[in-house]
Amino acid sequence: MAADDGGRFLRVIERAGALFEDGAPVVAARTLVGCMPGMSRLECRLSCHVLRAAVRQAGRWTDSERAAVRAELNRLSAPGPLASEHRTLVSLLDATPLRKPGTPVIGRANVLVTARDDGVGQYGRVVHLDVFVRPGGGSIRFEQASDDLAQFRGFYQGVLAAEEYLLRRTRGSLAAALYLHAGSVRGLMPLLRRGSRLSGASLGLSTAMAALSAFLNLGLPEDVAFTGGVDPRGRVDPVGDVTTKLQAAQERGVGRVYIPLGNADAITALVRPGMNVVTVATIDDAASQAWTSDEIERSLDRLHRIAPRASETPALHSERSAGTRRVLLSWVGRADPFGEYMDAAAGDTSVEVVEEGPLLTLCRILRPDAVMLFHTTAPDRRNDYTDRAAEVERVIGEMLPGAPVHLRPLPAVRDPSDYAQLVPALRRDVSGIVAAASREADPTEFVVNLSSGSPQMETTWHLLKAWRVIPARLFQVREARFAGAGEARVREVVLPSYV
Repeated sequence: MAADDGGRFLRVIERAGALFEDGAPVVAARTLVGCMPGMSRLECRLSCHVLRAAVRQAGRWTDSERAAVRAELNRLSAPGPLASEHRTLVSLLDATPLRKPGTPVIGRANVLVTARDDGVGQYGRVVHLDVFVRPGGGSIRFEQASDDLAQFRGFYQGVLAAEEYLLRRTRGSLAAALYLHAGSVRGLMPLLRRGSRLSGASLGLSTAMAALSAFLNLGLPEDVAFTGGVDPRGRVDPVGDVTTKLQAAQERGVGRVYIPLGNADAITALVRPGMNVVTVATIDDAASQAWTSDEIERSLDRLHRIAPRASETPALHSERSAGTRRVLLSWVGRADPFGEYMDAAAGDTSVEVVEEGPLLTLCRILRPDAVMLFHTTAPDRRNDYTDRAAEVERVIGEMLPGAPVHLRPLPAVRDPSDYAQLVPALRRDVSGIVAAASREADPTEFVVNLSSGSPQMETTWHLLKAWRVIPARLFQVREARFAGAGEARVREVVLPSYV
C-alpha cells in the first residue's frame, strides 16, 4: 500500500474493527488479511494489533467461526516478516476458552440478515431477536424499529401470526383469546450497524417462532436460525438474499436454518454441504419441526390453565349477536398505523418506542367485519392524511383479509380543530353510512374508535351519539404505559346522561 494512501489504510482498519464488533469476525479477518499484501511493514504490524485485540474476544465465537478465522490467519504463515505474527495470533486463538453452547432459550430466535459495506460488498449476519410477553398492557412494541417502520410491520405480522396459530390450536378458547389479546409483546434486537439491512419481511418468521416460544414456554436451540416473511394468517413468504444468509449461517456454525418453501432453490447454492436447511410453507410447519406434538400439546394445556387468571379483559370480540355485522368507524390519527410512545414500561420516559396505534389495537381485539376510515385532505401537508390512510388500509387488509376497508376523505375539513368544519362534514357522511346499513338484511353493530385524531374529532363522535345520529358503542384505547398487569387497554366508554 503506497505511503500516500494512508487514508485507505485507515479505512480498512476502521472497517475491520467495526466488522469484528458487529459480530462478523470471518468477514473482518478476511478483509484485513486480504489487504496485507499491499501494505507497508508498519501497516501490517498495526493490522496485526487489530487482529490480536479481536482474537482475544474469540470466546464469543462459535467453533465454525474460529475455524474460519484460523484459515484466514494461516494465509500469513508463509516465510517472511508476518510468520512470527501468524504464530502469535494462532497461539492466542488456541488459548482463548471455547464458547460453551447454551441450552435452548425461551423467547429467543436467531435472525439471518444481510449487510453491505463499500469495501467488502454484501455479507450475511446472524443476530438474535428476543420476544417477551407479559399479562396486561395489550401492546405490541419492537425496540429496533424506531427508524424503520417496515421492520416494525414485519415484527407485528409475526406476532399476529403466532397469536392466530395459538387461537387455532386452542380451538377458539375464549380464555386463551383474552390472554393473547390482553398481553403485551415486546421485541428486542441488538443495534444493527455498518449498513446491516433487515427487511420487515425477513423478520416475520423469526418473530413468529420467538413469540410462540415465549407464549408456549418452549425454548429454541441457539444453533437454529430463521429467515422469511409471514402474513397474519401464518403463511410463510419468500425473501431476498437467502444464499448470502445461508453462507453466514454456515460460518456461524448454525446447525439448522428455516427458510420459506419459495426460496428452496437457494439450498443448491450452499458453499459447503452439511447444514440442515428446512423449508416451510406455514407457521404450523415450522412449529412442528421445532417442537414435538407432545411438547406443543402440554404447553397449550398450560395456556388454558393460566389464561383465566392472567386476564380480566372483557370479551369484546365476541359480544355481538349471531348474524350481526360489526363495522368500525374511526378517524386516521397521527399514531396510525404505528406511532411512537414514551417507554415508561422500561423505566425511561425520555425514550420513545414504536407500537401499534389505537386503530390497529381495536381491529386486533374487536375483529370488525368492515372498517370506515375518515381522514382529512387539506392542502396543508401536516393535515393531509391521504397517504397515511392508504397505509392504514393496507395494514388492516393484511390483518383482517376478509374485512373491507373503506376510505372516507372529508375535504371540507381543512382544520381538524374546528367544530364548524368537523361536525357537519362527519354528520353528513355518517348519516349516509347508517342509512345504507339500515337497508341491509343483517343487523349492523357500529363501534367507534375515540382514540385516533384530534380532541375535537373525538368530541364530535360523542355529539353524534348524543344526537342519535349513530347508534354506536364508543371505545378508547389507553396507552400501554398506563395499563398494568391484568388491565385492559381497550375500554368501552359509557358516559352518564345529563339530559
